[in-house]
Amino acid sequence: MISFLITPCRKIWPKKLKPWLTATIAVDIGTDNLDICLCDSDGKPDVDKILQLPTVALKMADGETLLAIGDEARAVIDRVSNDAEEKRRVEVIQPVRNGKIVNRPVATALLKMGLREFWKQYPQITDQTQIRLIVTVPIKLSHVQEREVVNVAQNATTRNDDSSTTSVSVIDQPMAAAIGSGVYNPKKVIGSLICDIGGGTHQVMAVSGVAGNMASRLLEEGGNAYTEVIQEYCRTKHKIDPDFNEAERVKCEIGAAEVVPEKDENNKMTDGNRTTRIYGKHLETHLGDSVELTSEELVPVFASILGRFVRLIKEVGDVAPKGVVADMAKPNSGLYLAGGGSLLRGLPEYLKKETGYNVYDIPNPQRVVVIGAAMALGSPILSFNFVREPIIEDPKRKGLPKAVKRPSFSNLSGQSPTFRCSTLPSEDGESDPVTQYSKGTTSDGKTFEEKALLLGVGVKYLDDLTPAEKRRLAAQKKMPVMETQTA
Repeated sequence: MISFLITPCRKIWPKKLKPWLTATIAVDIGTDNLDICLCDSDGKPDVDKILQLPTVALKMADGETLLAIGDEARAVIDRVSNDAEEKRRVEVIQPVRNGKIVNRPVATALLKMGLREFWKQYPQITDQTQIRLIVTVPIKLSHVQEREVVNVAQNATTRNDDSSTTSVSVIDQPMAAAIGSGVYNPKKVIGSLICDIGGGTHQVMAVSGVAGNMASRLLEEGGNAYTEVIQEYCRTKHKIDPDFNEAERVKCEIGAAEVVPEKDENNKMTDGNRTTRIYGKHLETHLGDSVELTSEELVPVFASILGRFVRLIKEVGDVAPKGVVADMAKPNSGLYLAGGGSLLRGLPEYLKKETGYNVYDIPNPQRVVVIGAAMALGSPILSFNFVREPIIEDPKRKGLPKAVKRPSFSNLSGQSPTFRCSTLPSEDGESDPVTQYSKGTTSDGKTFEEKALLLGVGVKYLDDLTPAEKRRLAAQKKMPVMETQTA
């Protein structure tokens, strides 16, 4: 007798995704757009799933709840009532201007909603996932402004139980653009120039494989300035007041730094002088009207902004090392354009004529900054060189510069401390006589901490300063340097 063992078929269920313990996320909070990118375990950014959201919010004027964000909010710019007596008046808020946070609650809510939408693409990210967040910031940002960006990022990632498991670090936007585009190469010593034209800033940085950032400068006007000058030109020349989105459309369609020949849709060469109509409100009749604009008409309108941009490039060349500046004129180097403002037609030809450098367009210029930030945090070498931790406030020294050192009175055994204050030596080598003070005050009755805040400089101990630092600071201003000693 033969028996058969029949086993039932096992039903195959879809494999459950394992939650991630850590996740590396890069965030670029720009004046116009919010970009979010994930860096995988191999240190490579997930370019296909980058979230781009306009940095605009719509809310009630008498409330804190956001009605809309992103494209829905941007569509109603210049389309809401300005009447203060309107009961249900709504307002459009742009929480970032010139790369700086100007409205922390709205920026936090906008980033929180953006991250929530971004995490829908990755169900592996749970409440227990440790988030490593890197935020891009403009160059020449003060510690207070940089801390504001970090606070927005930390508050946006706060859990439901008011606990945050997020570590936040920052990186300069031009350096992130150089890393994401491949302009920065640590194996090559040759220098290059990276120009990041965002919605609110022009940023120029001289980059070399030796130390990365060799020199940098910032201009607090960006792509939105080109849109605003179109509005001003239409108001003064044609008596038509267009809204912001209409002027932005005209800039993208026919705006040009220089009219150059180009191919049309049928692959035929044209002179590059495009034409379009712009619609707005007539300032005299107060009725809707339109006027025709051409590319040649807008070239002199952009001349003032582009002139300041060229001067910014020359300022970087003035302070950069001469070897790095000489490399920029070589055939295998030059000027690289990043950011949404670099899409202005004729800009490479204009900059090449004004500077003599070879000008290159970077692929995907609008997202290269957030891609470079993700690459920097995912690479240990790049993270060590260019990613920095934010300055953490010390509640014991709230409001004081980080360089201020409070004297310790715990080991004085009841003795009253005596403070000595001396000014730095002047350029001729002479120094003021040492004056004795007691009770921690200067001659005008102010404490050393108050004196430091009034001078706008940090306070260090006299022994911590080198002779070179003393001469350099003495050339700028008379800076008191304190040290403590027991009576």
